[in-house]
Amino acid sequence: MENKEKLEIVGLDKKPKYWDDRYMDGIEKMTPRKYEVLKEEDVLMQVRDGVTLAVDIYRPDTDEDTKFPCLVAFSAYGKSIQTMDRISMQFKTVLFDHTIEAGDIYEYVRHGYIVVVPDPRGIGKSEGAWDGLYGRQEQEDCYDVIEWAATLPYCNGNIGMIGISYFSILQPVVAALQPPHLKAIMMVEVVDNMYHHNYPGGVFVNRSFMYTDFCPDVNSMSTAERTYTTEELKSRIEKRLSDPDINHSALYSGILSCWPPRNQTYFFDMLLHDDDSDFWRERSIQSHPEDIKVPMYLISEYYELGRFSQGPFFLFTHGDMSVPRKLAAPEEHDALHLPHRIMTPEYLRWYDYWLKGIDTGIMDEPPMKLLVRGINKFRYEYEWPLARTEWTKYYLRDGGLLSTEKEKDEHVEPTILNHKSPYEGGSNETYAVPNVVFRTPVLEEDV
Repeated sequence: MENKEKLEIVGLDKKPKYWDDRYMDGIEKMTPRKYEVLKEEDVLMQVRDGVTLAVDIYRPDTDEDTKFPCLVAFSAYGKSIQTMDRISMQFKTVLFDHTIEAGDIYEYVRHGYIVVVPDPRGIGKSEGAWDGLYGRQEQEDCYDVIEWAATLPYCNGNIGMIGISYFSILQPVVAALQPPHLKAIMMVEVVDNMYHHNYPGGVFVNRSFMYTDFCPDVNSMSTAERTYTTEELKSRIEKRLSDPDINHSALYSGILSCWPPRNQTYFFDMLLHDDDSDFWRERSIQSHPEDIKVPMYLISEYYELGRFSQGPFFLFTHGDMSVPRKLAAPEEHDALHLPHRIMTPEYLRWYDYWLKGIDTGIMDEPPMKLLVRGINKFRYEYEWPLARTEWTKYYLRDGGLLSTEKEKDEHVEPTILNHKSPYEGGSNETYAVPNVVFRTPVLEEDV
């Protein structure tokens, strides 16, 4: 059977760029696109402490006496926006919306899946107080949503998880709690260490201040306010406000100067916890990857900031190595489009295998597929680091050179990175240098 015929059988318009003709055996067995979508809105459920959450359920609209697996999409961005009717837009475009990250919900349902999207506690229409991103409370609530979804009368009891970024970063720490009905996970962006994601090398970066604005929290309280006495909390705030890197920023000082600290509570927690403490370890999978016991599909974008690239490779090489796992690096972060649809066929192929028991061939291809930038072709590999790697040391040299030979002159003037504005002190002021770059000579052969 030709690959084009296989795609037509399952209702796919074209072959995804990350599918190789050599590894498409089993595609024709995938569940075809054949169902209409029925939506149940604001279904109420209770988590273990009695707090009521509002949940939207999308399921196949059919009279068949069939039960379907379920995919849970969990984040604090709000459930109602996840199926907004809009085209995918590229990262850094004017109308790019960071919060529509659950994925192609209607397409999953058309291929025979239930999709459950809750408002977490304190978000949207749900009760309780939001505790910020990825914390123990959020992990346990997601666990409870998974187990509740498994009891739905039209669910077969097999649960997976979907979504990019926030939805994805939560998956491994929830899987480590081992919900009995969670059978597999698939993550597009994984963060192994949340402290070093926000404090790379111990230096604070403010990439995450936007999260509180993105999340429609109707009631929130910081982890710090829940954890410390009033005296301890005030002492910690005073200490952080004495840091020049903090008190020179109106944003940081403003958040830390509110009392009680209810302004941007998650960002407040990030500012307050500037050491690699239990606050971050609780939210990080790096300390306990062995607790994940379900198959993992790890997707990494190429990203120059944060730990989105390190995280998938860490989980691929750590933890319980008897757990099946795959890794793919299919695109650059700047090529990212939301709503995220590029990986939908791969989600379907993965979950048809693990939640429906259909041999789609996804586990027959090599476990790693990496987009080689520049030539834009995929390379299939079996291990990481690659066994044939030739490790080579490079040295920073005068004049922006990156070389395999050390600098011979011990008295080379330093290369200065100058952030000072030329307009502050008149015409003699040194102009700002936004970055320093060191490059090798043009490579003469492939590496």
